[in-house]
Amino acid sequence: MFFIAVLQKHVLLTTLVDKKIYSVNLANGEFTQTHIFPEVTGRLRDVFVTAKGNIAVLTDGKKLSYC
Repeated sequence: MFFIAVLQKHVLLTTLVDKKIYSVNLANGEFTQTHIFPEVTGRLRDVFVTAKGNIAVLTDGKKLSYC
């Protein structure tokens, strides 16, 4: 739950080419972005928050990554 509290009013985005997850801050009106979870590797297809508050990342690989 630590990440959820820190990521309030943020949108999580993945990039296919850069293979990164970005957190975009929507709270300050400037839409600043930060590269987060550098340990997640591969072509990132999607990112979502589960009902339990975990952050899950869909990649091209066979393994589901939780942050």
